[in-house]
Amino acid sequence: MHLQIEIKELDDFAQAAFHGYKSLNRIQSWIFQTVYYTNENILVCAPTGAGKTNIAMISILHEIGQHFKDGYLHKDEFKIVYVAPMKALAAEVTSAFSRRLSPLNMTVRELTGDMQLSKSELEETQMIVTTPEKWDVITRKSSDMSLSMLVKLLIIDEVHLLNDDRGPVIEALVARTLRQVESTQTMIRIVGLSATLPNYLEVAQFLRVSPETGLFFFDSSYRPVPLAQQYIGISEQNFAARNDLLNEICYKKIVDSLRQGHQAMVFVHSRKDTAKTAAKLRKFSKTIWLFIVNFLGHGSRLFGIEGDSGVELARNNEDLELFKNDEHPQFGLIKKEVMKSRNKDLVELFESGVGVHHAGMLRVDRGLTERLFSDGLLKVLVCTATLAWGVNLPAHTVVIKGTQLYDPKAGGWRDLGMLDVMQIFGRAGRPQFDKSGEGIIITSHDKLAYYLRLLTSQLPIESQFISSLKDNLNAEVALGTVTNVKEACAWLGYTYLFIRMRQNPLAYGIGWDEDNQRDLPGDAGHIRGSSCTDFRASLNIPNGSVTIATSLFDTLIYSETLLKLNFCCNVIGDPSLSLKQRALVTDAARALDKAKMMRFDEKSGNFYCTELGRIASHFYIQYSSVETYNEMLRRHMNDSEVIDMVAHSSEFENIVVREEEQNELEMLLRSSCPLEVKGGPSNKHGKISILIQLYISHGSIDTFSLVSDAAYISASLARIMRALFEICLRRGWSEMSLFMLEYCKAVDRQIWPHQHPLRQFDKDLSAEILRKLEEQASDLDHLQEMEEKDIGTLIRYAPGGRLVKQYLKYFPRIQLSATVSPITRTVLKLDLLIIPEFIWKDRFHGAAQRWWILVEDSENDHIYHSELLTLTKRMIRGDPHKLSFTVPIFEPHPPQYYIRAVSDSWLHAESFYTISFHNLTLPEARTSHTELLDLKPLPVSSLANNKYEALYNFSHFNPIQTQIFHILYHTDNNVLLGAPTGSGKTISAELAMLRLFNTQPDMKVIYIAPMKAIVRERMNDWRKHLVAQLGKKMRIQIVCTMFLFKGEWKSGVLIRSDS
Repeated sequence: MHLQIEIKELDDFAQAAFHGYKSLNRIQSWIFQTVYYTNENILVCAPTGAGKTNIAMISILHEIGQHFKDGYLHKDEFKIVYVAPMKALAAEVTSAFSRRLSPLNMTVRELTGDMQLSKSELEETQMIVTTPEKWDVITRKSSDMSLSMLVKLLIIDEVHLLNDDRGPVIEALVARTLRQVESTQTMIRIVGLSATLPNYLEVAQFLRVSPETGLFFFDSSYRPVPLAQQYIGISEQNFAARNDLLNEICYKKIVDSLRQGHQAMVFVHSRKDTAKTAAKLRKFSKTIWLFIVNFLGHGSRLFGIEGDSGVELARNNEDLELFKNDEHPQFGLIKKEVMKSRNKDLVELFESGVGVHHAGMLRVDRGLTERLFSDGLLKVLVCTATLAWGVNLPAHTVVIKGTQLYDPKAGGWRDLGMLDVMQIFGRAGRPQFDKSGEGIIITSHDKLAYYLRLLTSQLPIESQFISSLKDNLNAEVALGTVTNVKEACAWLGYTYLFIRMRQNPLAYGIGWDEDNQRDLPGDAGHIRGSSCTDFRASLNIPNGSVTIATSLFDTLIYSETLLKLNFCCNVIGDPSLSLKQRALVTDAARALDKAKMMRFDEKSGNFYCTELGRIASHFYIQYSSVETYNEMLRRHMNDSEVIDMVAHSSEFENIVVREEEQNELEMLLRSSCPLEVKGGPSNKHGKISILIQLYISHGSIDTFSLVSDAAYISASLARIMRALFEICLRRGWSEMSLFMLEYCKAVDRQIWPHQHPLRQFDKDLSAEILRKLEEQASDLDHLQEMEEKDIGTLIRYAPGGRLVKQYLKYFPRIQLSATVSPITRTVLKLDLLIIPEFIWKDRFHGAAQRWWILVEDSENDHIYHSELLTLTKRMIRGDPHKLSFTVPIFEPHPPQYYIRAVSDSWLHAESFYTISFHNLTLPEARTSHTELLDLKPLPVSSLANNKYEALYNFSHFNPIQTQIFHILYHTDNNVLLGAPTGSGKTISAELAMLRLFNTQPDMKVIYIAPMKAIVRERMNDWRKHLVAQLGKKMRIQIVCTMFLFKGEWKSGVLIRSDS
């Protein structure tokens, strides 16, 4: 029995983070020594409410303690990453840890889809709270390697999500982290937090946790608050009647809880249903038959309840009193705050003591609702499952109303998973609020046995990684951490998939291997072609024991045994599963090669990343979507064709068309779709096209399934548009790039390109003013030249003229001028002067504004240069910004180039400058290469060093090496050598290295190569020669830009790749 750790036993700095605590609980005390005093990777499996958050805090304090030196915290030496499963939980974790770590002057920030951080903010932050997908995006980019290299502690909350669709993201993150630790030899501690798991040993193996010292498993007996569970099954088949019963039963359970002085949460499965359920809790009347299974402790019983039409509803005064909140001491004050909210449901339901909560609400409204419930002003909270993932609210009773939820990704309805049920039930009876809790699930009668079975015998968590293997392989190739099949197989070995394939190979498609049949012991290899009788004999089954020689049962025994033999066969033939790994990697690489996302040389096994693959990785685009774009994306397309192409994205492949949606889709097509819809609303892609246009048009939807589909589509729309823009830009398509950038901004702003640019100030300018501006077709240039009174006359509203003129000054505009300097007949240097001509207002322009600088040849529809310029408020107030770059020019010369500056975020904010070539004087044509002199080849003996001469198995240097030998071997001049492949450039580099070894033997050589494959080749070659024959030391350094010289090595060679 472990004693509870007193907070006063902690270091002084650590006690500050536990202000208000007297001691750790028994679970925290049990694992304290390992978490606080060692660097061990940790996996903690414990029931919800057992205090896993404090375990995370202890690991954070351990890491902070590593960087306290001489009483000062060196905050620039480390970063801590907390991966939370949901954005709602990320916000709460950020708030809680910010408050608790503030005495240590630690900065904690949220990095999710809701909260973006600038580069400077990331640098100032010591603890980042993020979601798996967001951290995956960050670590996929080599430009962010400096950030990931500072990470010393990675906390992964809810590790059991490995079994979820999002599981592959966690697998990819952990594999990337483990490989980074090995390649850079820097410590990153992994702390996994999870609910109770059936196969926790395998999850521990995946996280590289020592089963003896780092694995902690606590079953439900460690739950700090006893939880009673009720499982209710409804047998009613009629859809409307079943919904009425759901609401009625839900209401009765809530009232029972309120009568005992408790609060209740009702979990529903759509945003729209939160408000509907809150409204319908007062309206039911139906005779019902229920089957309830009641679980409390280890006892159980089954009984029936008969309802009647005389059920008391909330109209009853006694029930109304239960919901009332006007006697709360803060009611008057809080009511004024609630009335300011724009959320109609929040305002209307407040005085009834009922609230709603879902991810679609504004962040401020979600926070207000959580506070109202926490303070007791709301007695009942109807919410979606996002609230279940960690938000800590006082709820004695939780009710899951129905277990069917619509999944747009699957294109239909699915059952609520057991992990979700466990998570929701974890919200009941929080230890700091209650002494007991109650969890109630209301489902259909046919699903009752399913949930009981899951409750009593949990299935092992399986890997979902194969489903996204191609996309994750592409991400690693784009990052440069995987460059060939061998490395890809090694990478796969770090995944949870690899562990589960070894434990349960049949589940991952490892079937009968024809080559291994011959290797089976005895006559087992012949079983496949034998009769049932022979089969029985080979297994030593007595004749009398199975009397069904040709029955179905015999066939089943035969099939099952074959499956077991398949398993044995494959384990015997390939115990390391290297063949399966190689097959998976090769198939994925071929698919990516076909999609042009990378180049796969099957002969050498090498991978080469392409721009298309890099774009897909950075924007999280599926490889099948890239295949679609390869087929459909053209140099010239109209608006409808672009929307239709986006509608064909694989991200939306599971969207389906339903009969009940047709009427509303027809109406939306007429009211909210300015573009043609190919296929119409009865076609799947037509439906997606309508919903895309509806999103840009700010339209509203009534049908629940359409609301879910629209939300699902809008979540991916912006990044798909951005990816398409980048693809067009990398292909050099001028017209299409500008077109796609326009639609990127249209999606971001939810404004059509044909609408007036001042609609981007629609929160400040009235709809009437904007409508009149559009009627008059007044462009920005025309309005800029007009006086206030003229604008007022134009829109027939005098005060509006001043308002429009004011916001015209805020609209981003820049002026361009450029000078051209020919460098050669084919290269021009451009010096660009950028003069901002607008008033910076933080509310509109934020911390920075990004502009695309493009140089295009309009005659050939080609972009010769592109770069992203960031303008800050300080730059606006200072001198004009100067930019210099080079562009090619070809003969015959085009009449002009256009330089465009296009805002990355504001529609119709662009400027251009014309460079005319009519009077351009170019240098005379001349040979660009160095003349190769007719010299006598130098012998190797010119090195005048026997050890050096022994490095080479030839007698003379080639003509190029001969010509540059003196400058490389006898001088310290800088050299730029451009020569064809195979002309001896590597030996030329070695001559410069040998010069350094002669003159300054204690100094170091750095060799930088663009790809890891070249680095490996150099390393293998120089290990045989420079290391073995000259006694030099060599080290490889890949990707890292910050810790270039980290590690102990003396004079020698550092080989580095920036791939």
